[in-house]
Amino acid sequence: PLSSLVCKGSDGGPVNYQLLIENLSATDGYSTVYFRYGSSGQHLYRADIPNRLSTGWFHLVFSYRFGDPSSAVFSAGYYCRNMETLSGAWVEGNGGEGASVTQGNLYIGRDMTMDRFFRGYLDEVEISDKTWTLPVIWYYNVCYR
Repeated sequence: PLSSLVCKGSDGGPVNYQLLIENLSATDGYSTVYFRYGSSGQHLYRADIPNRLSTGWFHLVFSYRFGDPSSAVFSAGYYCRNMETLSGAWVEGNGGEGASVTQGNLYIGRDMTMDRFFRGYLDEVEISDKTWTLPVIWYYNVCYR
């Protein structure tokens, strides 16, 4: 089932942004991640996590500059120095619109409709208003704390 890691939006309104993870089977582990946001339409970016990277605890990073479709990137891995950039693509919309900016809450481990609960552990969540390159993320935020 699809589970929400982080969701920002207003009840009954558009989703500002959301990170989702899909567990395709109990034996495969978490294998697909999504970034979703809505403005005049919905935009959905999808990336697959190889099973060798998702069999237990792992880092998951997403970076994106709203309105710049080519800036979207997911990365995952157990050891930060060995994180891999995941192959991904926009599967709905094209990621070319700006962000939907509304008043609303930030939900961690569920979405704003009290649905799609994440059944697992989240060790740390960081959200930035900057678009970071993966080497900068790995160096400053993950590897050298």
